[in-house]
Amino acid sequence: MSQIILMAETGSDIPADLAKKGGIELVPMHVSFGDTTKDDGSFPPSDVVTFYKETGILPKTSGSVPEDFTVAFDRIHAAHPDAQIMYLAYSAVTTCSYQSAQIASEERDYVKSLDYTLNDEGKEMDLYDSVGYNEKEFDPMILDLRNEIEKLDPEDRKLINLRYYQDKSQQETSRELGINQVQVSRRENKILVKLNQKLAS
Repeated sequence: MSQIILMAETGSDIPADLAKKGGIELVPMHVSFGDTTKDDGSFPPSDVVTFYKETGILPKTSGSVPEDFTVAFDRIHAAHPDAQIMYLAYSAVTTCSYQSAQIASEERDYVKSLDYTLNDEGKEMDLYDSVGYNEKEFDPMILDLRNEIEKLDPEDRKLINLRYYQDKSQQETSRELGINQVQVSRRENKILVKLNQKLAS
């Protein structure tokens, strides 16, 4: 089986150091400070507070665009020509990133994009059901992900279910699980790293 490389956008809140450790590729979303736009993660969070104090305006965020994904897909493919890329979107409803990844993946048969709510025909479907949706094509990469999710312990499966199948925010997930948002973020990141390592082996 070929190597599988997981990808997410920076809006998934996976810290860069954890992504690097787990081999998860991050595609930047964008933050606009007035007329200046910066890649998410390329500046310290204190810049947001400083900008607000100076202008009284909150910076605006925007999703990753097709060019962001094209650059990332091509860079990864050049470095790992036999690898499959699996982009895990957390919501096609709240960001344009999933649609951007779909556009960028055209004519790139080594890329699969999964979202909790849309399958490749635009029909509503949760991520769990979409994993293996195209079983007529029998994509082993998709089926491997589904199997690895099934092997998670019940608490980790519940967290993944809330975040990716039910599209709950980290705050909503924290209330459901009775833990704080930081704990949700850390656990989610560890789970994604674990899944990536299992799929890469």
